[in-house]
Amino acid sequence: MSSRPIHLVAVPALIAAVAGLVVAWGAHRTVSAFRSAAMERTQARMLDSAVAFAHAAQEWIAADSSGTLQRAVDLMLHGSSRIVEISHRGERLADGRVEGWESTALEPMPSSVMASRSRFLRLNGRLVCETTIPLHERGASIGAVRIVARSQMLESRIAQSLGLIVAAAAAIWSLLVVVSAWGWRRTYRYHQAAPATDPGSDSSASVERNPLVVDLRSKTVSRNGATLSLTPKPFTLLAILAADTSRVYSDAEIMDVVWRGDRYVSSNDVHQCIYRLRRCLNDLEPGLGNAVANVRGFGYRLAEEVQVHNA
Repeated sequence: MSSRPIHLVAVPALIAAVAGLVVAWGAHRTVSAFRSAAMERTQARMLDSAVAFAHAAQEWIAADSSGTLQRAVDLMLHGSSRIVEISHRGERLADGRVEGWESTALEPMPSSVMASRSRFLRLNGRLVCETTIPLHERGASIGAVRIVARSQMLESRIAQSLGLIVAAAAAIWSLLVVVSAWGWRRTYRYHQAAPATDPGSDSSASVERNPLVVDLRSKTVSRNGATLSLTPKPFTLLAILAADTSRVYSDAEIMDVVWRGDRYVSSNDVHQCIYRLRRCLNDLEPGLGNAVANVRGFGYRLAEEVQVHNA
């Protein structure tokens, strides 16, 4: 039983599996890179917005305008913000939260915040950005503003990019599978069409052919019981080549024998005679004319096993 089909199926299957792993790895790296870039842009935008709000809040606190401060917090909560906290000199001035976020637990705000910070975290099943901005007075920290905001645009972009990248990866993998399957099909059909050989048999016996017989007396050439009569010049040319199949005869040598004493003969006449001889041999057996081989630059030889009969 031949193992060809097993090999032919295993190779494309392995190629498809490896291609799937490579495409999946590339898709994962692409999604990660896009996600990181999108989060960095969103984080920078929210940090700028929080800094601007913190500066305004510090001015309202200094002006003792608590009503304006509370209205500003409410406006923030009508946007993308979910939680807005303001502490000042140890006092909680604002703790605004949208509906559904009232009981959301956050880390306690530190009493002293020296630098702005921004980070992403997941709260209430949502990806949010927590930004903390310090409030300073004469170089000392006197409080902080903390804003927890949700970026629906970021979530939408990540979801869209994930869908597009997964679709592109699936298309690439499918194309690789189709190409691999096409190559497997061609290879399989080739092997199916190729004849199976038995290593113990003598394959040369099936292509063995009887020698070409040149009869100098009857001026005929025969093969496998078929006989053909030739005109003088093609027969003389064949007799020359058959005299020694191991050597190459030049145009001049052929002209000296076939056109003995003819001063007007040329290599073109030799070529025409070769053509007629090949055509006659093909009539005797298809393809036999190829036995008259042209050795480029030197002449012609008979590439065939031959027997010459004189009697």
